[in-house]
Amino acid sequence: MKRSNATACGRLLLSALACLLAASAPGGAARAQEAWPSAGAGDLLSGTTRKFDDYGKVGHCDETARLDNFAIELQNDPGLKGYLLIYVGKDDLPSWTNGILNRAAGYLVGSRGVEAARITVVNAGYREKRTTELWVVPEGGPPPQPSNTIDYALDRTKAYKWDEDSLNIQFNPDDPEPAETEGVEEAEEDEDEGDADPGPDPDPAASAEQERWEKEVEKYQVATVARGVMEDETEPEETGAGESGGGAEAGEEPDGPPEMGEVTISLWWNVEALAVELKAAPEARLALVYYWGPKNATQERLKEIVEQVLAKTEAQLGLKRDRITVVEGGLSVDPGLELWVVPPGATLPKPRPEQKRNFGFFSMPGEE
Repeated sequence: MKRSNATACGRLLLSALACLLAASAPGGAARAQEAWPSAGAGDLLSGTTRKFDDYGKVGHCDETARLDNFAIELQNDPGLKGYLLIYVGKDDLPSWTNGILNRAAGYLVGSRGVEAARITVVNAGYREKRTTELWVVPEGGPPPQPSNTIDYALDRTKAYKWDEDSLNIQFNPDDPEPAETEGVEEAEEDEDEGDADPGPDPDPAASAEQERWEKEVEKYQVATVARGVMEDETEPEETGAGESGGGAEAGEEPDGPPEMGEVTISLWWNVEALAVELKAAPEARLALVYYWGPKNATQERLKEIVEQVLAKTEAQLGLKRDRITVVEGGLSVDPGLELWVVPPGATLPKPRPEQKRNFGFFSMPGEE
């Protein structure tokens, strides 16, 4: 669940600024560098296959900083190849596998300009916790081999969770009351409209990218919009005898009416990878467990989300709705959805509203 009034571009800018602030904080650079080779170490090991770095399920700034240094290492020596050994963790859900395998390589190629032919991604197997190892291999050098793996196989004889996600809740507060001078300013703007500079012609590449993004949103996003109070789905505070539960002292009145506005509840729903799973188990069915929240994410609005999710699941998988069982999970401080695969004869999953939804990746600083 996220609270945001910014556009996607704005969120990326905030992420970049947060990374810069984290690096400039006292000790930040030292912490970010602690796993990297010291100056001159690369010269001593040049010509050998060597591990450059490794990390677990870390935050956005930490991961991109490590990958930035890995990209610099590769770009400084065109003869090197980069190997990414990816170990999936036991607690990683099946739907995350492709994202886990492709996340780092996609950043190196797409954001740092490393040639795709110089990057090799290896599905190294399972470890207790997810781990990414970054290796550099000289020309003609032996590729790195997986190590310290564990024997693990998902039990597909009983219901197993395929994916889960919290809701994205965005707030757009009402505009304040217009000032008396606003009408005068608008009239002046209208007079100047004829002299306004139309600006440069739109970039065709940017327009194509925007069109591609809009198609993805139409295909994968589910959303419901309604008016509501600007408040997060936070856990109600415990109260004792004689205490008020609103977080304010007894008898204290709030400062004015609550802030109102447009509340958008959305979810990114892409289950296309599930087609392979269902092809291997054609008799299996799906269970969709949904949890609603105490504030804006009401049960009624979650039912709207569920109806859209069912329609998109049918469209993406060609799956008839009678193979999907909807389960009411109850009231939760972390409203969202769980998608389960239920083999023939297996019992439906038991809802756990007290648990918070897990997620595949730490996308922003502070989520870790």
